[in-house]
Amino acid sequence: DGAICDFSDDDRIKFLNDCHAAGVRNIEMEGMMLGVFCAQLGIPNAMISTCLINRLKGDQVQSGLTAEKQAAIERAPGDLILELLRSRGILSKKRAREEDGTEEEHGR
Repeated sequence: DGAICDFSDDDRIKFLNDCHAAGVRNIEMEGMMLGVFCAQLGIPNAMISTCLINRLKGDQVQSGLTAEKQAAIERAPGDLILELLRSRGILSKKRAREEDGTEEEHGR
């Protein structure tokens, strides 16, 4: 994958299968660079990501993924962060509902 590739499609699939067998489910390439950049500058950082594509089945989102399911997958990282902030007392539950847009849904 990428602009410069010196490996075949068979090599690519073998590498992905080897990674999968080792338990790897996502390879976040861009985030690693941001993490290194922040670490070098002493800036605390973390990364959370979501995967919509199974590279073993191609490079496109597979059919059958409903808009609702895709929205839930995309929302999951933010929900996780909000829960972490709530659990550490950094963000109140009321403020978290305001942040994630559920304040109106709860009628509060």
